[in-house]
Amino acid sequence: MSQPPAGSSPSSGQPDEPAGGWQPPTDPGSAPDFSKAAPTPPGPPPSSGPPGQYGAPAQGGQWGPPPGGQQGGQPGGPQAGYAPPAGTPGYAPPGSYPPPPGYQPGGQQGGYPQPGPGQPGAYPPQGGYPGPGQYQQPGYAPQPGYGPQPGYGPPPAPGGWGPGGQPGPHGYAQPNNVDFSKLSVSTWGVLGAAVLTLVFSFFPFYSIRISGIGFSGASVSGWTSWWWIPTLIVVAVLVIFLLQLYKVISPAQVQPVWLVYASALSFLLYIGVLIHAFANGGSDGDEEFGISASAGPSFGIWACLVTSLALTYFAMLNAQKRGVKLPFTVPGPA
Repeated sequence: MSQPPAGSSPSSGQPDEPAGGWQPPTDPGSAPDFSKAAPTPPGPPPSSGPPGQYGAPAQGGQWGPPPGGQQGGQPGGPQAGYAPPAGTPGYAPPGSYPPPPGYQPGGQQGGYPQPGPGQPGAYPPQGGYPGPGQYQQPGYAPQPGYGPQPGYGPPPAPGGWGPGGQPGPHGYAQPNNVDFSKLSVSTWGVLGAAVLTLVFSFFPFYSIRISGIGFSGASVSGWTSWWWIPTLIVVAVLVIFLLQLYKVISPAQVQPVWLVYASALSFLLYIGVLIHAFANGGSDGDEEFGISASAGPSFGIWACLVTSLALTYFAMLNAQKRGVKLPFTVPGPA
């Protein structure tokens, strides 16, 4: 059975033949005419289809050779009647493969449009990746989260104190400026008595006086032997009181009653120094030669004894002001 060349049109004067490779009979009583070949439907050549599929049936219900077969010794040529049916999903132009059925460009499946930004169900774009329709080379997008590191600001002031009274990098609070015009009498009393005790500790505690031979005598201060111990206690009371005044340490760390005990201890120790000076003192002389000598406590020990007593009193008054319960009520201004 001969077939017209592929792509040729049927002879003129005959009606258009329907697709399918056969012509319905013009006469109801006549048999169908299979002598005319079906026209090749428009579309891409059969070689562009995917492998493993057969073309449309030939005339008379016959199937053509499998894909890759050649007819009539024409290698690579298109064969009539083997074009893929029109509208068959999955065919694309040569050199490319279409996406599976039901997939649409842009990652949309099933024909549902992708929700826009801000709509329910929309996913926020991942940081560093371009949105749909944009193209950027991977790895060159700015990574999210970069910026100034938290916690950077003006450097703390010298001494470890942070700006604006905030704790510095090590948790120390900035010391408050003390308004000395608003200090209480007890506070002034503690400061003054402690400073005076420290000053008087450098005065003579014990002196030797000799007359008649041109030797006037000698003296020693409160930093001799063990006599420096009460003075050192007074210095410790002064330092702790100043730290509490500037709020470097809190009264909970060093309770005010401890300062009372320390002040009273210094007063008792100064009494011991005075007794020691008297025990090593005395007078002696020779009236015949007009020589006399005397030794005993001097001005410094008396002054420190008075100032340490005053320190004890003002420390008790200050502790009473802070709410410390003392064995007895201390009279005097707050």
